[in-house]
Amino acid sequence: MRKNQTGISCLLGIVILVSVIDPVVGNIKVKTSVENNIELEELTNITLKDDAHHKTYTFFHVETWYFDAVFTNNYSMAFWITLVQKGNIAIASIALNIYEDTNRYENRRKLNLFNQFSGSEEKPILKICNKTIVTGDIDELTNRWIFNVSFSKDDQAVDLQYTSTSKGWKVNIKGGWWLVIPRFNVTGTISLNNEKISVSGEGYHDHNWLYTYTPLLQKGWHFGRIAGDTLCLTWAKVRKKRFKGDKIAILNQGQADPVLIDPNDFKLTITKYMCDHLRRIPKKFSVSINNERLTIDAKMEALNTQYVRLPLINYWRYHVRTVGKITLDGLTENIDTVEISEFMKFF
Repeated sequence: MRKNQTGISCLLGIVILVSVIDPVVGNIKVKTSVENNIELEELTNITLKDDAHHKTYTFFHVETWYFDAVFTNNYSMAFWITLVQKGNIAIASIALNIYEDTNRYENRRKLNLFNQFSGSEEKPILKICNKTIVTGDIDELTNRWIFNVSFSKDDQAVDLQYTSTSKGWKVNIKGGWWLVIPRFNVTGTISLNNEKISVSGEGYHDHNWLYTYTPLLQKGWHFGRIAGDTLCLTWAKVRKKRFKGDKIAILNQGQADPVLIDPNDFKLTITKYMCDHLRRIPKKFSVSINNERLTIDAKMEALNTQYVRLPLINYWRYHVRTVGKITLDGLTENIDTVEISEFMKFF
């Protein structure tokens, strides 16, 4: 391969690297309440400006807006915009995956260079070639976040409205930050082979901002959600060393303020592995939390995996069946859902 082709491949590898993964979770300081072992200190509240475009002139950074949804008619989708930028120099990558019964149709990806991307720095309004792809706002009456996501590539498309059903939160991490709104009602249409299909279901959104070197500080991570009727746990384990890492668990209950769970109360156990692309990855795993107010016992099994090979990176997006229970202050919610989860290894 010629040298210029190699350089382009490496640059695209950086773009794709953070576009296919959810954000790295770093060290998060928590104060544990002696009384109930649930973090009572509020996470940072988010504003429209937090979810807008952030430009810097000091160093190249990566900014990603990610949306996924699992629909009631056995379809699901993942959509993301990733921006590698320094000042006015930018490369934007847009990707869309649509799944039926957890099986992925062909990937649709669009690469745009330099001045083809534009984004508001006041609210999440993102455009490619002057065409609006994502708009976000907050309803003044309900205080709910509302996003419109519209994108088409070849014979596939999405035109979806996201209405939040839980509060969002933001945490600072080493080399950047991570913003999450974990639950939405999602309605609209998807298109396959140019045929529109009406859909409704539940969705997720996150937004991260990282310096380009940040992913190299970690060995990998495992990420997912556990959702009951009103309770939702966002969890992750970030591997800093081969057998050691940071754990994070954040609980949402409807529109109430989210809380950080003491990482000592959170346990992620891998009960069965499988081999995929010559790598050992989790097939079955469980999450448990147990303290005076909160008990979670959830078992997850991979239904299907999507593998992405990148320079020095091995990444899998999972569809998982999650079964279990969440109990908070005596209120128990049964869980039997399909969620989208992720697992990543460097090298």
